[in-house]
Amino acid sequence: MGDIIEEFRSLIPANARNSGTGWINFNCPCCGDKRGRGGFKFTSTGGFRYYCFNGGSTYNLHPTGWEPGNGFGGRPRKLFELMGGDVRSIPTKELLSYNTQRYDKRGRQLEDGEKLEVTYKFPEVSLPPETYPLMEAARKYKKAADVYRWAHGRYREWAKELPFAWSAKRDKYLILPYFHYDDIIVGYVGRNIERESGDRRFIGKAPADYMFNQHILSARSSKYILVVESPIDAALLGCLATRADVLTQRQINLLKVSGKDPVLVPDYKAGEYENFLEVARENDWNVASPNWISKDATDVGDSIKNNGKLLTIELILKNITRDCDAVETKIRALAKWKDTNE
Repeated sequence: MGDIIEEFRSLIPANARNSGTGWINFNCPCCGDKRGRGGFKFTSTGGFRYYCFNGGSTYNLHPTGWEPGNGFGGRPRKLFELMGGDVRSIPTKELLSYNTQRYDKRGRQLEDGEKLEVTYKFPEVSLPPETYPLMEAARKYKKAADVYRWAHGRYREWAKELPFAWSAKRDKYLILPYFHYDDIIVGYVGRNIERESGDRRFIGKAPADYMFNQHILSARSSKYILVVESPIDAALLGCLATRADVLTQRQINLLKVSGKDPVLVPDYKAGEYENFLEVARENDWNVASPNWISKDATDVGDSIKNNGKLLTIELILKNITRDCDAVETKIRALAKWKDTNE
């Protein structure tokens, strides 16, 4: 494996032009440019900046860059792939780390080198005693079979696909382990199948700043990343979950330096959507307020149960916006409708 910078050097076209200011210009691989308006520049600190001077390019509106320790996800990875690179040539250690410095679109470092504190390494934890894969346990234990039937009723065929587990010591709970890099378990959540509210509906443990599925930030080259509250909903959609309706500062920082455009998908429950909207306002992030087919649906999980995954994703993507005030008005109206019709 070569290092990241050497891999990029090998991908720069032979007919690229060097400018007097240090930029290497060639046709942008993103926008179909034929006038050599893609600009690549190596930095003195061992990284690079990339900016397309074609106004129609996504790398014009949202340029990218990389520095040692920056991880290799988001827009740098997408650029690498567009240039013809194979991510398998990138050392694993680079895929797992994040640089916490921020740069503007011209490659200038912002805020005098201020760093944003993020957490991406977490200690391994143990699951509850006598924990087994749910499907395996359901063949041997009646209470595990009861949990599986509940999971299948709520999540249909995905109950078999997700890594659900069951514990003989927590036999009323559907357990979802939190797998992190290299399949290390850093926590878990358990959902009591007999409780719809109140104490002990959920059990679990995980570090406060851990965001469920955050390892996929380095593994995917997509522009957007969906962020929901529930880890089970996130497991179904293949996105991130905050695990609470309040984001910690390090979770916010991680999204800021991820190289992706976060889309926060709040639950439609009073007391649970407000913080999502406030974080989106403060950071100028997108939110999604889907028009769930069933008006009494309050979150992604309800929609998946009633409408399936593909329609749920479609409803989210069709309702992406930065207008948080309009989203708040909409959620309040739906809550009022629900109260009136219960």
